[in-house]
Amino acid sequence: LAPRGLTSLMSAATVVVLFFLSRRLYGSARSGLCAGAVLATMPLHVRFSHLAATDIPMTLWVSLAMLAAVRIAQDQQHADYLWAGLFTGLAGSTKYPGALVAVAVIAAAWPRCPIWRNRPLFLSGFIALLVLAATTPYAWLDFDTFWQHVSAMGYSHLGERGGQGALLVYQ
Repeated sequence: LAPRGLTSLMSAATVVVLFFLSRRLYGSARSGLCAGAVLATMPLHVRFSHLAATDIPMTLWVSLAMLAAVRIAQDQQHADYLWAGLFTGLAGSTKYPGALVAVAVIAAAWPRCPIWRNRPLFLSGFIALLVLAATTPYAWLDFDTFWQHVSAMGYSHLGERGGQGALLVYQ
C-alpha cells in the first residue's frame, strides 16, 4: 500500500511540474492548465499512477530535469545546473533510459557557452553520476554484470543490425 500511495503522490506531483514547465515555456497559466489536464487524463499515466512501478517516478524526475533545463536555457542560473544534475541522476537510477534527459540539459546549456568551457554543466554531469552511483549501488558493486544487462537492453532495443532497424530481440 505504501509504495502504491507514494507512486500516486508522485503522479500528482508530475502533473504540477508539467503545469509549471508549460507555463514557463508558453508564458500563460492557461497553457499550464491544459498540459496538466492532458497528463492527468492520459490513459497510461492514470493506469500506472496507482501501481508500484518505476514509470511514474521516472517521469517525475525527467519532468523536473526538463524544468531545470528550460530554466538553464532561459536564466543561466548555477543552481539550475545543480537541480538538473540531481534529477537526471534520479531519473537514470529509477529507470536507465531516464538518464537520456541529460541530452536536453546539454542542449539547453549549449547556445550560451560551448560545452567544453561550461563548468556548471560539468558539475551538473558530475552530480548526475554521483546521484546515480549513490542510488544504484549495484552498478558499481558489480559493474561487469551491470554493463552486461545494460548492453543486452540496448541490443534488444536497437536490434541486431547495430541500430539500423527496429527489430526487437526478445529472449
